[in-house]
Amino acid sequence: MNNSDDKNKVNNAKSKNIFPISLNLKGIGLEKTVVVLSILLLVIVAIASVFHSVIVPITKNNTKINDQLYNAYAHVDDFKKNVYGEDQTPNMENSVFQDKSIVGISCWGDSFNIAANQQTPSFGAYIAAACQTYVFNVASNKDNIEMVAGRQGGVPMIVGPCDIPAKKESVEITLTNEYGTELTPDFSKNGGLNPVTINGVEGVVSSINGKYYFTRSQSGYETFVYQPTPIQTRAMGIRNNDTSIFFIGSVDKLESKDRMIEIYQKMAKALNTDKFLVIGPVSGDTAKVNEYNQALAAAFGNKYLDLHSYICSDQILKDNKFKLNEENKKMAANGQIPKAFLLDPEHFNQTANEAIGKRISKKLLELKYVNKIQ
Repeated sequence: MNNSDDKNKVNNAKSKNIFPISLNLKGIGLEKTVVVLSILLLVIVAIASVFHSVIVPITKNNTKINDQLYNAYAHVDDFKKNVYGEDQTPNMENSVFQDKSIVGISCWGDSFNIAANQQTPSFGAYIAAACQTYVFNVASNKDNIEMVAGRQGGVPMIVGPCDIPAKKESVEITLTNEYGTELTPDFSKNGGLNPVTINGVEGVVSSINGKYYFTRSQSGYETFVYQPTPIQTRAMGIRNNDTSIFFIGSVDKLESKDRMIEIYQKMAKALNTDKFLVIGPVSGDTAKVNEYNQALAAAFGNKYLDLHSYICSDQILKDNKFKLNEENKKMAANGQIPKAFLLDPEHFNQTANEAIGKRISKKLLELKYVNKIQ
């Protein structure tokens, strides 16, 4: 065999290595070749059809779901009506103002701050009427003091390391704070939470089946959160100039006395003003309620209001010219909120809200936070 034949064998071997899979149509005839090529064409068309009918719709559907999730938690659909909750109340307290120069009064806390239904104004509505100013209800029904402080910014919520996608997609996150507490936001109302900003990316925090997610508002660059990072809430950007009322009515949501005082102090420090009022708990074990109120009185002095004592005293009856029956008098004497003041165990009724709104307004006037009351 000459050198030329050897070279041809080498070249043939290389060709086989480069194209290990090939179609050898030689010798099968023209008709069979056409049949084979037709089958290949049909397979290609079938694959393309599956991609466009299954893969593309799934992708579009996921995008649609992410958009719906963002809109739901950002309250985009009813943004101009009520960014602070899905349900409407007949008060001005939930009105949205984009003008950050508007300074009003913000009510932070739990269910005792909130109207129980659309027919019952909260005490914030009566404060707004008495003080002739805007009152923003940034409370949430089930939040404890650490979650309230997370929304307000005194003890910011912290998101763990995660990868925020470039596209508008949801990513699972963990929520804690500087105390290492696993936070569980109440989404029954927005409470100044969404939209939030994480590492410069704006979006919303949501909850699905007990897990928490972040969905960015617009597509952008992929962003890595390498270490625990504070979350900037909506309220932290626009409510920190307001006169703030801190009121968690249930004593069981206040942690220990020391932790309670520390958190309220941090919430006050997070404000851009020194105008704040701390209201003590009113519901729970009477001895514990009294103990916590005494601790708050010592810590905050004139910027503290003992609402519990007022509700259980004769003064609220004199100020508002109404009477209690014997059962309610006994409850008040035992340091319990009279049934006559409650719509349910966690919400005041209209009678109580009107009286409480007037009392708080009077306190705000005493502190010179407002110039006059009606």
